[in-house]
Amino acid sequence: MNRLLSFAILVAFSAATFAADSEETSDNESVSIRIPFLHSKAKMASMAKITAKDAIDIALEAAAGIPTEVELDVEDGILVYEVEIAHQDESQTEVVIDAGTGRVIEIEMENDD
Repeated sequence: MNRLLSFAILVAFSAATFAADSEETSDNESVSIRIPFLHSKAKMASMAKITAKDAIDIALEAAAGIPTEVELDVEDGILVYEVEIAHQDESQTEVVIDAGTGRVIEIEMENDD
């Protein structure tokens, strides 16, 4: 009986956590994937709704150049892709993309000067 109760509590907690992670906005678009604690890279990749390739394509729409790095990370509790883009003038741009919605969260120009 105790095992069944423990299992039921675990299932209820998991369902509540999943529901919180997949909240809907008023326009029915999924919100960011919230990561309350650190997961392995493999687990985070399985949670992302867009691929690294998608993130690169989105980043290149925001800042033309040559992608040099893409990393799946957690920023302010949100699962994001950080894409580094190099430019001919040797500057770089970091584009941060929500891994749940594909929306650009931040574009940061980095200059070596």
